[in-house]
Amino acid sequence: MRIFKTSKRAMLFSMIAMVALLAGVKSAFALTGTYNFASSGSYYSESGPSQYWHTTTGAGYCGHISGSCSPNSMRWTYTNGCSPSNEAEWNNPNSAQDGSHRVFVPSVNATTTNAPYTITYDGASTVTWGVNQNAYYNAWIWTGDYYDIRNTWLSDATCESGSPKIGFDEVRITY
Repeated sequence: MRIFKTSKRAMLFSMIAMVALLAGVKSAFALTGTYNFASSGSYYSESGPSQYWHTTTGAGYCGHISGSCSPNSMRWTYTNGCSPSNEAEWNNPNSAQDGSHRVFVPSVNATTTNAPYTITYDGASTVTWGVNQNAYYNAWIWTGDYYDIRNTWLSDATCESGSPKIGFDEVRITY
């Protein structure tokens, strides 16, 4: 009788795994190390009018600090008051564990005093950090430790007057 219950339980777990696979549920696995998400590639996307997006080559983390990653440039736009026009998203596909989140502020084209980085973590929780990019020069800024970091958003809606620039460069997650 015990053998029947065990195999019945195994069949149930197999069925649950099959349903999860068909539903597109990702299995969690332990990550270790440091992961950089650049302002390009499959984990990065931009929205908004393309004429307002600019690229500076030889700047940012990959373009100026590290010679071992790509792209060798950073993206930027002008701030847009309190209404978002341009926005970027960095996706972290597998992170069901604790991680430390940082953003890189390049030395050029990052003069806003209120860059609104929004981090999605732990399912659907969010936190927004207003980073004074004008106070940093080629620096990683710690924005918190979170469980299951999924997305980082940054928009040009800084609620500033004038024409400050907002830099979009690297996001780093360390496990």
